[in-house]
Amino acid sequence: MATTSVHIEVIESIWDKANHFSAFFVLYMLLSFAYKKMALHVKVLWLLAFGIQIEIVQSFIGRDASLLDIFADSIGIAIGVGVLKIILPHLPKIHRS
Repeated sequence: MATTSVHIEVIESIWDKANHFSAFFVLYMLLSFAYKKMALHVKVLWLLAFGIQIEIVQSFIGRDASLLDIFADSIGIAIGVGVLKIILPHLPKIHRS
């Protein structure tokens, strides 16, 4: 949906920000489990760059680019970092290495 030029009114509400938050929370978690040795700042920078890139593409296809979307992406990443720091010590060693 990020690159469609179709205007969908229902999605462009507060739920849009919740979708951005959720997507980047999940993306951070998946990236962390897939690339365990990648530094935290590298993961965060990659995901932020991805979020910014989505907004740039949207501006070229006739949709509005939104700084609030990037902010929601950032909050999702930050919460993902926090959640992972809390749950990681409780996971079996196979997930921590």
